[in-house]
Amino acid sequence: MSNQEKTDLTIDQWQAFCDELKNSGREILEAGRGMDPVTQADGLRYLGRLARGGIEKFVEYGDPLDPVIYKIYHEKIKWGFDNPDSIYNMGAVRGDLEYELRGNRGTVSYFNVSTMQMGTEAKAAITGFINDTDITFDSDGNFTLTLSPRDNPTPGEGNWLKMGPDSNVFMIRQTFNDRSREREVEATLRCISPTGHSGALDLDKVVGDFARAGSFFTNNGRTFVDLTKRLMQHINTMPPADAAYMASMGADPNYAYFWSAFHVEPGQALLIHLPKIPVCEAWSLCLHNYWLESLDYHKATVILNKHTAKLNPDGSLTMAVAMEDPGIDNWLNSCGHPWGNMMFRWTRAEEVVAPQVELVDLNEVDLAAKLKRWS
Repeated sequence: MSNQEKTDLTIDQWQAFCDELKNSGREILEAGRGMDPVTQADGLRYLGRLARGGIEKFVEYGDPLDPVIYKIYHEKIKWGFDNPDSIYNMGAVRGDLEYELRGNRGTVSYFNVSTMQMGTEAKAAITGFINDTDITFDSDGNFTLTLSPRDNPTPGEGNWLKMGPDSNVFMIRQTFNDRSREREVEATLRCISPTGHSGALDLDKVVGDFARAGSFFTNNGRTFVDLTKRLMQHINTMPPADAAYMASMGADPNYAYFWSAFHVEPGQALLIHLPKIPVCEAWSLCLHNYWLESLDYHKATVILNKHTAKLNPDGSLTMAVAMEDPGIDNWLNSCGHPWGNMMFRWTRAEEVVAPQVELVDLNEVDLAAKLKRWS
């Protein structure tokens, strides 16, 4: 292929990428037709985030020969029921190569390391998994973990994670109780297999990476639009999440999930009650918009957890989702959203307690009496 033909290839790929964003973006936004203006604004911003997320995942950080650990979610990029109490560190790997992860565990209450086979449609199959409790650390919290397609040559010795041949993603998933005090895991990942990689960009790979970024935009968007439609069948109810569906997305096997759409108008509050809090590593309830992004947690309280919530005198817990402060503890601010989604997570709980949900009119209900009856 001549240099001129290669130039045409790059131009064609860029045009195809832009066309895909244009056409799929319209399809995604159509799913929110008729929703409130706040949701419409969220949707337009969401398209920008999906585009950036695809570029980061497949173009910027998509080289398994030179893996870089990055945060796939933060306050300005998120999708698919992200959890503000968690950090998801991701890097590209290849299932036939060997890698070394070096780091320090920090003081975060819980983390795990996994490898996955992940496509462009938000689905993932876990191909290797290890809990923090199964990793050996030195006295300062430092560790080295080998990720390999091979079995551990010295079983029971050293930190070793065998990954499957289809592995293409590495992840550290860490969950906090108090992000302001706990120190996150710090780690670097390097490929230790001989590859002869020169470091130069490969044109065919970059063209393919842009194609995958466009596919991510389309398929990720469709996956979560479909999930929103599913959740809209369970408004203000909070049933258990579909375990098979969650597993297909690479969900943490140590979590138990409950999910629902919510609908609260001005003057209303959605009360979410837990009769008791079992012994657990962590728990949280987070509000998300129609597009399954967590609400702007850097602006308002949209998530409560084991550290931040205030229990009732008898050890039960009552939270309230509302547009305005209902005058009780544990207010989750819907940030002007009459419609949205919510996710409750138990982490390593001795007992999975189901949330109880009730929609009340703040002008008619005696909240103090209601809380006493519940508690």
